[in-house]
Amino acid sequence: MSEVDLIVTALAAGASAGVSATASSAVQDAYAALKDRLRELFADRPEAQGKLYADKTLPGQWQELLGADLVASEAASDPAVLAAARDLLREAPAGTTVHVAGNIYGQQIGDRTHQRNEFH
Repeated sequence: MSEVDLIVTALAAGASAGVSATASSAVQDAYAALKDRLRELFADRPEAQGKLYADKTLPGQWQELLGADLVASEAASDPAVLAAARDLLREAPAGTTVHVAGNIYGQQIGDRTHQRNEFH
């Protein structure tokens, strides 16, 4: 999974969990932290900042909306953004539905999961 895919998947998971009344404060905090860091990096891109207010629940929608901005602003290589995206995916409740268009290799979302991968 590329860094852009990781970020847009996390944004979609946060938006999906955010529409649920049962979203934990950890999920809400992780989603807010990711969006706050992206707003900082988009400081000179007001249009991109505005896009962060979208309530998109599909990674493909976020990819279309922000993909180019994530690369151009170097958010896709920012350690704080990547850590926030991983934190959000780790906190997303099991069963959070995230639809992904594209290839994902070895991605897991949820609590207490176990996985062994061999890629050749």
